[in-house]
Amino acid sequence: MVAGVVAVDELDALAEADLGLVQQWATQLDELGELIGRRFFRPEPRERALAYVKGLLSPLATRNGWTVAQAAGERSPDGMQRLLNQAVWDEGGVREDLRGYVVEHLGAPDGVLVFDETGDIKKGRHTVGVARQYTGVTGQVENCQVSVHAAYVSCRGQALVDAELYLPKAFALEPARCAEAGVPPERAGSVITKGELAVRMFHRAVAAEMPFGYVAADEVYGRCPALRGAIERAGYGYVLEVGCDFRVFHYPGDTSRADALVGEVPRWGWEQRCQGPGAKGLRTHAWAWVALDPAGCPDGWARSLLIRRDPDAEPDGGAQYAYFLCYHRRGTTLTELIGVAGRRWGIEEAFAITKSEAGLDEHQVRRWTAWYRHATLSMLAAAFLAVARARLPANPTAWPAG
Repeated sequence: MVAGVVAVDELDALAEADLGLVQQWATQLDELGELIGRRFFRPEPRERALAYVKGLLSPLATRNGWTVAQAAGERSPDGMQRLLNQAVWDEGGVREDLRGYVVEHLGAPDGVLVFDETGDIKKGRHTVGVARQYTGVTGQVENCQVSVHAAYVSCRGQALVDAELYLPKAFALEPARCAEAGVPPERAGSVITKGELAVRMFHRAVAAEMPFGYVAADEVYGRCPALRGAIERAGYGYVLEVGCDFRVFHYPGDTSRADALVGEVPRWGWEQRCQGPGAKGLRTHAWAWVALDPAGCPDGWARSLLIRRDPDAEPDGGAQYAYFLCYHRRGTTLTELIGVAGRRWGIEEAFAITKSEAGLDEHQVRRWTAWYRHATLSMLAAAFLAVARARLPANPTAWPAG
């Protein structure tokens, strides 16, 4: 009987803790609405924007104009469509608030700014940016929309903080399609590469004084000289993946393919290291690095090539390698660079959560402004989840009520 009483008491404590936690989340969500409230000039769109975020966070089968409107208690999607298309508010300012919110709650000295793109499969050709193009979502050419995102990844969590819509040649160079979709003049008629879009987001992150020391990204961005140059000039480091055929200055005046430097690493030069958790558990590989010609580096800085090898492969047995061009301060350790490389996978988790839990890819918008507004509110909703997760204690019963 005593054991039964104790069990009931424990259940009551858990229920009270859960109720307190839910109440805190509700309060924090309202505070998030107050944070972005200054970006709206009338109460109706201000209230509807918070309702939109709450709708995106609701346990809906799909998150589109109809379902989000119904979750907000509205009879039709007209109000939500008006919020995304016609209402007057500053979506760029909301993105600034998003960055600040993430920094306040997830900012840490080990923070890394990560760039990557994602694709949304679409039918037809009227949605802004849609064309047949490659997307990593399926690993092949699809009729889709592709966007480039920046994520902030630290020991406290990860969240998407910025986005730019990529316009492929098939769309950007068609004046009628750009006009129909409301593409601004500075983007219509020209193709801006994904790397150049990342440069824009990098400068915004620097201007916002986000606490990060490195930029990480895959090969699409590692091959972009504009991005590498911007990072170096701003005084930040990077760990950017490059292809096997990428040419680096190994010695003064001597360029070599990245894969040619594998032979320069002695057997004892490989170290088994873990770069953090992945979808199938801890990711462990063999790592090595090769110093590169520091020409052009300011005092105290250096370049190197980081090489990753499959954990069970022999160096001469057809091993699979990955290569990362690194720019870092002298004295930086191999462990630090591997840690930065590992942070890159945080954006994959951020994409997964923002899509599955905040409807990033479930929109039904066709025009430029509406896409940016939906993406911004979706990222804000997912950031709220990331912050809530970071605040969650290991023992739910220890959560302070009130």
